[in-house]
Amino acid sequence: MKPSPSLALRAGPLTLEVPAVLLSSLGEWLAGRALRLQAEAQDPARVLQAGAELEQLGLEMQALVHALRGTRPAAAEALDLHAAAAQTLQQWQPAWRKAGLRAELLQGPALTQDIEAGLLQHALDLLLGHGLAGGRDVHLSVSALDDARHCLRLAGLGPSAGEEELHWQLLRLLARARGWVLQRREGQPAGTLEVEIRIDAFNDESAPRDEEGLPRRQLDLALRVLVLDPHEASRVECARLLGLAGVPCDCHASLDQVLPLLENADPGWNALVSGIPADLPGMTAFALQLRQRYGLRRWIELVDEDYRFDIGGPDGSRPARLGRQDLAHTLVSSLAG
Repeated sequence: MKPSPSLALRAGPLTLEVPAVLLSSLGEWLAGRALRLQAEAQDPARVLQAGAELEQLGLEMQALVHALRGTRPAAAEALDLHAAAAQTLQQWQPAWRKAGLRAELLQGPALTQDIEAGLLQHALDLLLGHGLAGGRDVHLSVSALDDARHCLRLAGLGPSAGEEELHWQLLRLLARARGWVLQRREGQPAGTLEVEIRIDAFNDESAPRDEEGLPRRQLDLALRVLVLDPHEASRVECARLLGLAGVPCDCHASLDQVLPLLENADPGWNALVSGIPADLPGMTAFALQLRQRYGLRRWIELVDEDYRFDIGGPDGSRPARLGRQDLAHTLVSSLAG
C-alpha cells in the first residue's frame, strides 16, 4: 500500500465532531476483538486479556474526551521526554514481544519540556499502539527542534499502520486539540512510514487557588497510580477522576492480574488505590514490594462505608481509607500532598 503524502495537523477551532472514519475504525477494532473472544472462548486467560484491552480502550477514550473538551486542569510540569518515552516503551514491551516484534528507543540526551504528564502519556501510548498495528520493528526517538519545541518520532512503521487505524485517528484528534503538529510521511527504508509529533512549550499559569485566595494542596503529577479493585463501578470511577486530574493510572481487578506485570515489565506504580483490604493474604506484601521497588507514596483502601475518610501513613506504610460512595470528593485530595 502506498503511503499517503505528508500530513500536518495544526491547532484549529476546538470541536468534538467525530470523523466518520474514526467511528469506522472503532467499529472494526471492536469487531476484531469480538471475533477473537469467540475464537478463544475456551481459554479463560485469553478472554480476560481481551476484556482488559476493551476496558483500557474505554478508559483511554474517556480521558481523551476530557482533553478534547478542555475540562482537564492545565497542570504542566517540566518532564524529561526521553525518560518518559523510555518508561512508556518499557510498559509496551510485553505486547511487542507477544507480536514477535521489536520497538527500541534511540539513545539521546535528557530533553525537558513543560507539558501535562497525562497528555504526554496518551500521546506516547497512541503512538506506540499505532506502531504495533504496522506489524514491523520500529525505532522511537526524541529530539529538540529549538529551545521551546521538541519532537517525538516513530520510524519504521509497516504499511498496515494506515490512516484509518484506530490509534492514529485518536492521535489526530489529540494533536489537533492540543495544538501539536502531527506529520506522517514515507520513511527509510522504502515501504515504511514515519510519524512525528512536534510539541510546543506549554504556557503555564499560576498555581490554582481557592475562593479565599489560599493555595490548594498540590497534586503530584509524577504519581503513577495502580487502581486495584474487583468492583467495576468504583474502578471506573477512580479512573475517571484520575483522568480529570491528569494523573496516569492502570486499572486491574485482582492481584493475580498485576503480579505477572511486575515480573515482565516496569510499570512504576508509586501510588496504590485498592478495593482489596490490607489484611487479606498478599496485600501487605504487595504494598511492601511497591514501596521497595518504586518508593510507594500513597496507599488508599476503598471500603463500603459511607463518607469514610481515614488518613493513612505519610510514607505509604499504612493505607488511608475512603468510602466508595464519596470518591468524587475524597480521592484526588487524598492523593494530593
